[in-house]
Amino acid sequence: MPKFLLIIIFTLISKLSFSQEQHLYYIKNDGKYVNNLDSADFIRIVGEPDSGSTLFNVLEKYKNGKNKSIGKSSKIDPPNYQGQRLTFFINGKKEALENYKDNELIGLKYEFYPNGKPYLVKDFPMDDKQNNQLLDKYSFNECYDSLGMLQVVKGNGYAKVFDNNFK
Repeated sequence: MPKFLLIIIFTLISKLSFSQEQHLYYIKNDGKYVNNLDSADFIRIVGEPDSGSTLFNVLEKYKNGKNKSIGKSSKIDPPNYQGQRLTFFINGKKEALENYKDNELIGLKYEFYPNGKPYLVKDFPMDDKQNNQLLDKYSFNECYDSLGMLQVVKGNGYAKVFDNNFK
């Protein structure tokens, strides 16, 4: 029995000594910071970088406990997204998978309907001729209807485009 107790104590001490600092922010949907959870629409938790990385872990959660977004940032606040970022609808279904370079969208962005089915694939190209400058435009690579039928292929076809509320 004492051996078991020593193992538990060692485990607790090691977890406490390796705990990472986290930064917690309460935020409204318009981006304004508020002082408490009751006034917030979502919570942002910024954790220390993983071992061997310089990028902070950014997790945003809706007040219902479901994830809002998961990504990496080169700074704590406000986030400067780098690499992949996954966003979710309030119902917990995937909203978008996007890629960032210096907080700017780059490459393919995959968007989804609130039911989880694919919606759009957009391409945010980089202009190699101008010192890797990001372009302000994007193209539609693919578009699906709400039943999952492909409507646009490589930019050719007709798409029904919705606003952020799918109206």
